[in-house]
Amino acid sequence: MDPRHVTVIIPAHQEAAHIGRCLLALCRQDLAAGVVHEVVVVPNGCTDATAQIARDMSDRLAAAGWRLTVIETPIGSKIEALNLGDAAAPDDIRIYLDAD
Repeated sequence: MDPRHVTVIIPAHQEAAHIGRCLLALCRQDLAAGVVHEVVVVPNGCTDATAQIARDMSDRLAAAGWRLTVIETPIGSKIEALNLGDAAAPDDIRIYLDAD
């Protein structure tokens, strides 16, 4: 049987000031054993460093047990970002989180 997945999807528009703290908060969570924990950050229409800050957190997230995917889109739409995050997530448990 494949392991269960918990995927946190974070649409992020111009969230350079917040995305690092948001991802650090995930690093501090107690994770369930036998479950794959993933976070999908979807910077949408960003002209700031949101995507790079998220990518820079990959080692720290991995050390805390999280897989990170960053999917950038030039379209500044939360709905577009959520759809992209959903498409990247397995059909198990999904949590939607705002970066701020």
